[in-house]
Amino acid sequence: MTRVKLHTRVPVSCPFRAMQWHGTARSESTGADTAGSLDETIGTAKGQVLTTQANFVRVLVNPATLSVQEKRVRLKQIESARMRALEAGQSCSVPDDLDLEAPVEVLCTVRALLKKMKQRVLVGDRVSMTGLDWVDHRGMVEDVAERDSEYPYPAIANVGNVLLVFAIAQPEPEVKALTRFLVAAEAAGLPFTLAFNKSDL
Repeated sequence: MTRVKLHTRVPVSCPFRAMQWHGTARSESTGADTAGSLDETIGTAKGQVLTTQANFVRVLVNPATLSVQEKRVRLKQIESARMRALEAGQSCSVPDDLDLEAPVEVLCTVRALLKKMKQRVLVGDRVSMTGLDWVDHRGMVEDVAERDSEYPYPAIANVGNVLLVFAIAQPEPEVKALTRFLVAAEAAGLPFTLAFNKSDL
């Protein structure tokens, strides 16, 4: 058995839709134009990518890193969702005792421009998001911060240390795999720790 662990530097559904018009936001409840309020309905945040799959990435957001404006937008979305659910006589998936300080995982698409620029979004990347729906936990990655490091196999960004765990018996160590991981760590200039388990066998 072979395990590779990479340490990265990581410091409900009532739909909310930000209806975007050219320079104007329209209230869904009244239909009135509210010029200048568009930015107050669009959620933004920074976070770190946990997983990537196909065209989606899952990003971890620490609420402590949100700005005052970002926190205000988040709270406004949640309160609006609860109000709409109440008016409709329906239950809302946002719990009354929601912990606003707990980390949040957001499922995001990646901005088309990043794809055109062939900018890959990797696990461990620090990203900026926009169009955040704090109720359904969805958004879009619009920018990727500069990386401190990148481990190529598998591709992971901002790696602080590489931990390689190999079985000393049953099965026997895979020398080729071990060599490949060590060479990758050396090429990336990353410190690594090599550990062997099953020493009692």
